[in-house]
Order: sequence, then C-alpha cells, then structure tokens
Amino acid sequence: MLFLLSSLIIENMINNDKYITYTLEDFIWDDDFRQWVLAPDYQSITFWEGWLKKYPERKLIINQAREVLLQLRLEETQLSEKQKQRMVSNVLTAIAVPVLNVVASPRQQAYNKKTIGTYIKYVFGIAAALLIGVAAVWMVTKDTNTQDLYTYSSLVKKSANSLSETINVSAVPLVFRLDDGSKVTLEKGAKISYAPAMGSLAKREVYLSGEAFFEVTKNPLKPFVVYSNGLVTKVLGTSFRIKADEGAKDVTVEVHTGKVWISKMKVTTDVKGPEINGVVLVPNQQVVFDKQVENLQVSVVANPQPVNAADREAQAMEFKDETVSKVLFKLSKFYGIDIVYDTTVLNKYPITTSFTDETLFERLNVICTVIGAKYINQNGQIIVTTTPK
Repeated sequence: MLFLLSSLIIENMINNDKYITYTLEDFIWDDDFRQWVLAPDYQSITFWEGWLKKYPERKLIINQAREVLLQLRLEETQLSEKQKQRMVSNVLTAIAVPVLNVVASPRQQAYNKKTIGTYIKYVFGIAAALLIGVAAVWMVTKDTNTQDLYTYSSLVKKSANSLSETINVSAVPLVFRLDDGSKVTLEKGAKISYAPAMGSLAKREVYLSGEAFFEVTKNPLKPFVVYSNGLVTKVLGTSFRIKADEGAKDVTVEVHTGKVWISKMKVTTDVKGPEINGVVLVPNQQVVFDKQVENLQVSVVANPQPVNAADREAQAMEFKDETVSKVLFKLSKFYGIDIVYDTTVLNKYPITTSFTDETLFERLNVICTVIGAKYINQNGQIIVTTTPK
C-alpha cells in the first residue's frame, strides 16, 4: 500500500509560526517534535526539514532539544510522568548556561554544536542517577533474571515433550528434514531441539540457538513455532532465517517467502491465541529483537529479492522519461515492499535510467541522487523524502 501525502498540506504546516517562540523545554514536550526525533515518519521528516529551511536561526535550539531527547529516551523508560518531568527539569537546570546562548556568533555556534552532545550526556548521567539510583540496579537485575527464563537451555529443560537435539559441529551448513517434512539448514555452531515425531503432535515446536534457515511444510491446522532465546516465530508454511546466538544482544528474523508472526515470549507463548502484541512480517522484511530492552524493530532486509521467482533471474529494468513516482511504484511491486513518497512532488521529476544487477538500495541511491531526495529504511518500509519548494 502506498501512502500519498499532499505537499500543499505540509507546506501550510511549515508556514505555522508557533515554533518561533518555543523554548528548549517547549520543544522537548511537544508531541510532534518528539515524534520527529524518536520515531520519524514521512510527514514529520518533511515538515521539520522544511521548517528548519525556513527558520535557520532556530537550528541551534532544535539541535539542543534533539540531543536532550535522544539522551533521555523518555518514551523507553518506565518512569511516571512526574518522574520524567523532574528528570527533564534537572537536566535543563544543569545545562541552563549553554542553552541560553541561542543567539551566538558562527564560531560560538560551531563550538556549541561540537560540545553540547557530550555535555548533555554528562549532565544526564548525574540527573538520572540522582533520580532513580538503586531502582535502576533492581530493574537491571530483574530483567537479567527474566531473560534467563527464555534461553535455549531453559526452554528445552521445561519442554513437556521428549526432545532430540541436533548440533552442527562442522564448518559447513548442515541440512536435514524434520518429521513433518520441513527443511532446516543449520549454520556452524547452531543447535536445535525438536520432538522426533512432531508431525503427529498438536503443535510443531522447535527450539533454536544460533543461526538457521527454515523451509516449512505448509499445514494450516498445525502452526510451526520456533522459540529462539526470547522470541517466538510462528508460521503456517514459509521460508525464513533466524539468527539467535544465546549470548548475543539481538535476535534477528528475516522472511524470504510467505508471512511470519513474531512476538516476545513475555507477551504470549500461546500460539493458538490471537495474533496481537506482535508483528507480522512479509517477504524482504526483518525484525531485530533487542533482548536487553525487549524492543522489536522492523525494517527492510539488507538485500531484498524480487518477490516473484521468475524475476530473480532477470532483474534488468529500463526507464525512459518516466516520472520518479512511477519508477518507485514499479520498484515497490517488484520487491513487494512499501515505498512511501509524495506523488504530487515526484510526478514533476522525469528520469531516464537503466538497471541490471543492482540491489534495491543501489537503485534508490541512483534515483535519489538524480533528484536530490533522501530515503530511510523504517518500520519495514522505505520512506522517500523531498524538501518542499
């Protein structure tokens, strides 16, 4: 699905001068500003880039507010609103001198830009320590103990079924099939546990530590579930790769074909229940699960492949005086990835180019360089932005 946003609406927003009189604290607590800094989307990126272009004299205070938000990461904390306000107040009080120097010489602005990030980090450390102190230690200990419950070894011990374990001790991938016909490619050092007769059980469950590629035999009545160091991956019939080293900080799942449902083990381990509080991935998408902060981050894989098998052999494309919006539409269909852009703006840009074996991101780099645009890989889609003129 393509999201078509009107550049006229964004331009009207940019002309709103309410931010001209904003203080540092006003920016920090502004919902739209926080959206742009902490979870940017097409509209917020386009608006704030356009607003800064119109009001360049506000760039210093904007950069300072960004630094404060990025260091505090208020949305990711479990503090109450009152505690958050107190933390911000402590930091703003401590950095009052450099913050007040908004109208400065070019030399002073350059100095502020270079030093403000380091200074805020130092002040934040003090303010946060004063506010949460021993509670932080308790939270870290609690999270560590909780994470241990979902490791490969812990889950295997608690399984109600009698399990077999396969470990790849060789330097080359180990390929074998499970009882249900599903194919597993186990990478060096990886191990997997499963019921020898899983095809006769109500649920097809496997436990993984390390990296493996799965090609699952389709069975709508029996979902295939992989438990991988804190992450639950559930499919009916598809192919995907999981990287889940037991001592690693992250667990990654990449989808090649079909759909995959991903959830943290803390949310639910009931694979028959409603698919909520997780994410659904489609081909060329991946999720990275940070075990420390328990965060699921969806993005496009590093090297997307054409969704149709026939296209993988012949990936050549040629465009002659085609609008950029039509080129992006064709790329979106070719790779099965949402590409978000402003049709009204990009219809004005014709482009003549050809592609052979370039990756999707190499193709996007060419297009964006020609028209002076930018793109970001976020939430499983590509967002192309251009500054309103």
